[in-house]
Amino acid sequence: MKKQWLNTDRILTIAFWVSLSIFIGWALGKMFGLIRSPEIIEFIPYVAVGISIGVAYQKVTGMISSINKRTIKLEKDFEETSRKLIRIETRCEERHGKIR
Repeated sequence: MKKQWLNTDRILTIAFWVSLSIFIGWALGKMFGLIRSPEIIEFIPYVAVGISIGVAYQKVTGMISSINKRTIKLEKDFEETSRKLIRIETRCEERHGKIR
C-alpha cells in the first residue's frame, strides 16, 4: 500500500513548524523594534504557541495510542504462545510421561 504524501501526521508536523516559525519571527521582530502593532495583533504569537502545544498534544496522544495498541497485540501474542506451549507440554507428557 502506497503511503499518502499528505497524511494527518505530516499536516500536524507542518502546522507545528509554521506556528513555531511565526512565533520566532514575531519575537525577533519585537526584539528589534520592527513590530509596533495594535493589541489585537499582539495575540498572534500566543495563538501560534497554542497551535504548537495542541499539535504536540496530538502527537503525544497518537504515540500513546500506538503504544497501547502494540501492547494489547503483544499480550494477545503472548497468551497464544502460552497456550501453544501448554499443548506441546501436554502432548509430550502423553507420549513420554511426566516432564518434571
